[in-house]
Amino acid sequence: MSARQSSGQGFIGACVGVVVNPAPTMRSIVRRRPVGWAFLVIVLVYAAQGIAQAVALGQYDFQDAEWLLGPIRVASIIVAPLIAVPVLAFFAAVFWVTSLLLGGRGPYCGLFTGLAFASVPTAFSVPINLVMPQLGLPGQALSGLVGLGIFAWTLVLTVFAVQETNNFSTGRAIAAVFIPLAIFFVLAAALVVFAIVVIVLAVSDGWT
Repeated sequence: MSARQSSGQGFIGACVGVVVNPAPTMRSIVRRRPVGWAFLVIVLVYAAQGIAQAVALGQYDFQDAEWLLGPIRVASIIVAPLIAVPVLAFFAAVFWVTSLLLGGRGPYCGLFTGLAFASVPTAFSVPINLVMPQLGLPGQALSGLVGLGIFAWTLVLTVFAVQETNNFSTGRAIAAVFIPLAIFFVLAAALVVFAIVVIVLAVSDGWT
């Protein structure tokens, strides 16, 4: 068996292992730190999402701007993984800093790789997002519920990645993930409230 074949099977095995046997697989990933595989996961998963979004664009009526459909579809496929890489790198940095504050000493590279593989379940949303909207409102509602479940699944894998990278207890790993997420949620909610207040005040001034 060639080295290339062995590497390919190892990559596929890691992706499958994250789904069927997550904890030990994630432990192996964060210790080996296959960064090339991490980027490959991101490209494959989010390019697939971009393809699903590109297909879904066919549901909309572009009227006299049909010529835009092709470029928008291509951009959707290309931009999705390009955006996913820096976003994932940012959250890996956030969780790494939080882990350091909680006593962790794991490498950033291992955490980044673990978070990349934690996104593997996102691939299951691709066929669902393609099929369910065709079923009308019930299909869209079911698609939303499945999407929520997949998001929760990726959060669990993220906790595993933080736990195995830093040799944390489950509670400390959960804290390292959810403390910054809670802070982001509060800041986002505050920004929304601020924007609403500004809009209401602007409208009120317009009426006076």
